[in-house]
Amino acid sequence: MAQRIPLSVVVIAKNEEENIRDCLTSVSWADEIIIVDDYSTDRTVAVAREFTDKVFQRKMDVEGTHRNYAYNLAKNAWVLSLDADERVTDELRQEIEAVLPHADDHKAFTIPIRAYLGDYWIRHGGWYPAGKVRLFDRRFFKYEEVEVHPRVFIDGPCGHLKKDIIHYSYRDFSDFLRSVDNQTTLEAKKWFNERRKIGALKAVRKTVDRFLKTYYVKEGRRDGMVGFMVAYFNGLYQLLSYAKYWQMQKQVTRHKSQDTSHRSPVTGKRFEKKLPVTAAIIAKNEEENIGLCLESLGWADEVLVVDGCSTDRTVERAMEYGAKVVQHAFSGSFADDRNIALKTSRNDWVLHIDADDIITEDFVAQLEKALKRLDGKTAVFKFRRNNFFLGHCMRFGGWRHYIPNLVNKTMVRYEGKVHEVPVFSGDIGIIHADIEHHPFKTVSQFVAKQNRYTSIKAEEMFEKEGPMDDEVIWKKMRQKALRTFSKSYLKKAGFRDGFYGFLFGFLFSMIDVLTWAKFWHLCHTKMRTRPSGAR
Repeated sequence: MAQRIPLSVVVIAKNEEENIRDCLTSVSWADEIIIVDDYSTDRTVAVAREFTDKVFQRKMDVEGTHRNYAYNLAKNAWVLSLDADERVTDELRQEIEAVLPHADDHKAFTIPIRAYLGDYWIRHGGWYPAGKVRLFDRRFFKYEEVEVHPRVFIDGPCGHLKKDIIHYSYRDFSDFLRSVDNQTTLEAKKWFNERRKIGALKAVRKTVDRFLKTYYVKEGRRDGMVGFMVAYFNGLYQLLSYAKYWQMQKQVTRHKSQDTSHRSPVTGKRFEKKLPVTAAIIAKNEEENIGLCLESLGWADEVLVVDGCSTDRTVERAMEYGAKVVQHAFSGSFADDRNIALKTSRNDWVLHIDADDIITEDFVAQLEKALKRLDGKTAVFKFRRNNFFLGHCMRFGGWRHYIPNLVNKTMVRYEGKVHEVPVFSGDIGIIHADIEHHPFKTVSQFVAKQNRYTSIKAEEMFEKEGPMDDEVIWKKMRQKALRTFSKSYLKKAGFRDGFYGFLFGFLFSMIDVLTWAKFWHLCHTKMRTRPSGAR
């Protein structure tokens, strides 16, 4: 058996069952392998124990502190630090074997990171070679003990290796955005705890600057759509960090940015006479929101919850309020859920709402009047949602609009996946009253929800339109994103809502960018037309 290299490989992991076997196989030649696991709920630990008995569990609190703890477990002076989605190439192993016996003049070495998004090697935009300190003498090395992007401190000279660590960074654009969302939350906390003074104009300027540097100065444009999205996410990182930091400031100072002129919800009110309407809620993991919604439905003859197999207490909360619950695993189409509600309801008239909606007293009064005036020809009533964004009632930006969500089930069916619409024959009535809609209480909530919806929308587009040429996709992405922002912020006067209006317009234009980028990815993966850099 070949002699093992006197090197400790340290891997930080959490829920990396899919990745960790290949990672550990690539370093099986090392003298010691140490895994520090953040209490994984999958088989990460079981797989790791196939390679080493040195598996430790510790909660990741502060990244720098967590890493320093892990490195101090090593028995060898020299440590190779890896993440579970990284691999060591044979060429790098040979280079490490050659350099370690003669490393007295160095206390650390940088190693080039070859990062991939799906099958695409990100060559430009500052991502390659972009060497990082991964091989070091732990006696002369320490991480800054901060939550995000900790700096390294090396007491001695640092050398540079030439061979690569392969990093399968992100499976797709959705995975990339999830990482950006998590990292910007930590970044915002860091800014907030450090009491940094950052204004909206500076944040916007740095957002644009980061995009331009990545895409043009560092030639990210040479990576095509992947390069554009890397640059876009780099800029988005700055804006999301600031938005979350700004939101933290608002919460602490208890700034009353919410519109106080909105109607009063009917929470807690008792109704002796119920209206012959079924209030239907489509929900999944809405334990946090659904309580207020259900409280505002005491006037309805029936409350029906179509639950997408929630893993929290959504179902229990619904049943506590006397709601009828139908469980239906999400099929990829919200229209299916709406139609299930129509089929299950005991009343002809069904009010479709979301778990983050609240019905107002004014709406109930107007609904009662509308039902008394029925003529047998009306199939749908439309009404307005008073939409709230981060706790602020959006007066402008085009988000206060009518929705046709009170329907007669004998005359209506729903079609569509993400933006489902009622298909019917009959008249449309109007209820001149608003309900309250609180869909996005935090920036992260917005990002997570739109990340899911844009994936569904891209699939729907691909099924309907089939593949498109790259140039067509580029053109539609640019046009639709710019049109969405300019319409919301300028034409619909979103600027009158201040930074809320700007952020709202930008994030909704992000939906267009994400949808078309994911559509592009589907075109390439499903049609197997991948660029020359694919692995």
